[in-house]
Order: sequence, then C-alpha cells, then structure tokens
Amino acid sequence: YSLNCRSLKKHLPDISSDDILMKSDIICLQETWLEDDIEIEILEIMNYKLHLNSNGKGKGIAIYFKEDILKHEVDIKDENMQLSKFTSNMIDLVVLYRSQAGNHKYLAEVLETLIDREKPLLVIGDFNFCFLDDSSNFTKRYLQENFFSQLVKEPTHIEGNLIDQAHIRDTEGVNKYSTELHSKYYTDHKGVAVLIRSKL
Repeated sequence: YSLNCRSLKKHLPDISSDDILMKSDIICLQETWLEDDIEIEILEIMNYKLHLNSNGKGKGIAIYFKEDILKHEVDIKDENMQLSKFTSNMIDLVVLYRSQAGNHKYLAEVLETLIDREKPLLVIGDFNFCFLDDSSNFTKRYLQENFFSQLVKEPTHIEGNLIDQAHIRDTEGVNKYSTELHSKYYTDHKGVAVLIRSKL
C-alpha cells in the first residue's frame, strides 16, 4: 500500500485504524514531515517493523513492513528525493518521495543502480509529476525504455493529477498485478493498493 499521508505524526491514529492499510504486508508512506531525531517508538504500529528515511518538513518516507516477508536493503537520501529499497522472495520494491525540485536525471540514475534485472521490481510512491501529461521527462522516458508498466491509470490527487504512481518491471511475467485507489478523509491524495499474486 502506498499513500502520501501529509504528516505521519498528525495522521498516525488515522493510519493505524484504517482497515484497508492494516491488511497490507508493507505500507509505504510519503511526506512524513519527520526530522531525523524523532523517537521511533512513538510511531510504531503493532505487528509491523518501521523504517524511516526522513528529511524534514514536506518530505520523507516511512515504511511499515512485515519482517517475515520483506527486508530493508538500502536508502538513498537526497535533499529533494528519498528512496528506500526492500526485497522479498517474490519481488523487489523501491519506495520514493520526489519533491517537485527533484532532478529527473538523477532519479533515473539512482533507479538504475537499484534494479536487479533477474527479478520483478515495483517502484511506488509520490513522483510529483502528472503521468497523464503528454510532456515527457527523463524519469518517464527511463521507465518506459526499461520496460516498466504504470499500474495506476487515473488521477490520484484532489487537483486531478496522477502523481502517486506504481511502476512494475516484470519482463518474465512472473506475477499478476492489480491495483485499487481509495479516497482518504485525512489527505488530499488517494491511497494506492497493489495486489501481487505469483503465477507459479
């Protein structure tokens, strides 16, 4: 599950009582608005391990995940971009938040270092550009040229933009993927649920 939560501290009660989110093996939150010195204990949710990649006001990601299914691998922390990679037996996952000032070419270069070309990869989060726009940028071109498919097809933000995206690269067709969007009363972004089933 992926969601721009617009402040984790403010909306932790909403998140932890959201039945849809709590069914997820991994919950990927963007715009956490946390400083590095936050006490992680106050943000914990039962049955999940919490990993933070924080960068202050209006930025940052938090990932709640089931330790028996996923493990954290690496963080990239830039002034205008935060990415964290997780891995499981089934798939690799990169969670990201890109500020509007985040450099598209740099993001593509980072993604290139994170791809294991032998394994499916899902890149999910708030990209802060509308995928429905006709205009192309370096990130969009990179994803298209490297066989990623955009799973989200409709706007995810209250202003009508598709900025919360989920890109899958599964060249061998190992898994089946489906998505659902959910409106939330506590944020102006829709939540993106991705269901992954093995074909094996």
